[in-house]
Amino acid sequence: MGDATVYILIEDPSSCDMRFHEDVAVLSADASIAELMETVLGLLGRRYGSSSADLDKVAAIIDASYSPARLITSQARQFRDNSGPSSRTLQAMGWFPSGKIVILLRGKNNEDDLLNDFLVWQSKVLQEEHDVAYNNPGRSESKHPAGNVQWVGAGASTSGQTLKPSQIFSAVEARADGDQVADETSQRRSTSKRPRKKQSDAERAKRLDSLLKHLAEGKSKTKKKNAAVSGKVRTMLLKSRSEGNKKLRMEDRFHLEILRLVDLPPDEASDADPVNETSPYQFFSKQTTAGRVASSLASNLGDKRSAEFLVKANVNSTLAEEARYRRLPNTMTLQEAEKRGFLQDFDIILIRIYSLSAASEADRFGPSKSVLDADSEDEPDADDSSVVPTESNGTAEKVEAATLDGDSSSSSLSSEWQQQITSMIESIDEASEEPNRKKKKVSKQVQNMLIKSKAKGDKSVKQANRVFLG
Repeated sequence: MGDATVYILIEDPSSCDMRFHEDVAVLSADASIAELMETVLGLLGRRYGSSSADLDKVAAIIDASYSPARLITSQARQFRDNSGPSSRTLQAMGWFPSGKIVILLRGKNNEDDLLNDFLVWQSKVLQEEHDVAYNNPGRSESKHPAGNVQWVGAGASTSGQTLKPSQIFSAVEARADGDQVADETSQRRSTSKRPRKKQSDAERAKRLDSLLKHLAEGKSKTKKKNAAVSGKVRTMLLKSRSEGNKKLRMEDRFHLEILRLVDLPPDEASDADPVNETSPYQFFSKQTTAGRVASSLASNLGDKRSAEFLVKANVNSTLAEEARYRRLPNTMTLQEAEKRGFLQDFDIILIRIYSLSAASEADRFGPSKSVLDADSEDEPDADDSSVVPTESNGTAEKVEAATLDGDSSSSSLSSEWQQQITSMIESIDEASEEPNRKKKKVSKQVQNMLIKSKAKGDKSVKQANRVFLG
């Protein structure tokens, strides 16, 4: 608890009128009245002799902490113990954090008369202090203005004409009208909150696309020590930009950058068909099949068209161009394709829309060759009539069934649209390639130490359980 400051006014018995000596006692708030009375008796003994240091000889003790003042002589004489039932603390008396008591030594009358005398003296002193402060005729602040003072909006000015009270009050009422309107206007402006602009999904996607483009453009200029960091930043941006089922756990997601190619014969193509475009980054479950991915990205195709899932595959070909784009089997899951080396997370894939008409199966507009076909069949003059035994048509999806028939026919892609696909993906491939240069192990450790030292987060998490994000 804290300390209690008690101001003690002790009456001078030699004075004809009430005159007091002021002392101060600082005691603990849980100290008893008995300890305070011992302090008071010590002051009386030093000032008026040991004969006066007797609590029974004190005429009256008044508590002047509050208004009106009250007598506490009986309480001071009753609670003479420092603890127990015959004691009372200063806090219980209301003297925390401060209090004021008056000790009256001249007492021929009873205590009530002494209390009335003290109240009369107190009111007289207060009135004198009030008169000195406010009613002193010699003080310039107490002088009243003359009757020829005229109140105007800008202030007071003298005039020879004596104004009526109604004119003075009307001027006083209207003197702050303009200031009040200005204050209300400024208050409304200060209290009103600016509406927070909510970023739409389109704006967020546009911003992420610009960041990815900036990384792709500046990757060739990136120094060797910052190349891996830029790759990780790009991966994080792709994850944030990707769309899909948000209920999927992060470890079950498979991210893809999707291109769509509409490859139809001229007689079947129309202006209503979608043009070749890059779809937003999307993620799927690792257990999703390639046929389901293709059907979800190319819906409402009708009975005469289908879609296939193409990946970039390196084959043993005698042609100058070794990279070929082949169809992923519709029953193969993304996880299986990743294990067999056909696909990786964040790869660029192609959804090709082609025709199912009998006339187009003989030309380049039919289904493309599967990744499970032999490499030798990729030659232009090879026999493409072999059937792949590993694929089956056990799916109910129309797009998957149609493309499975394409797996049996295995018509090869012509070099014409192979070059078209290459031109679409080449720039993105170059931007997404990881640098093949090896980093020094020491520089990698220094970089990790710097990241850990500057990272912020919950310090209670163990070092082994922390994941650092940029």
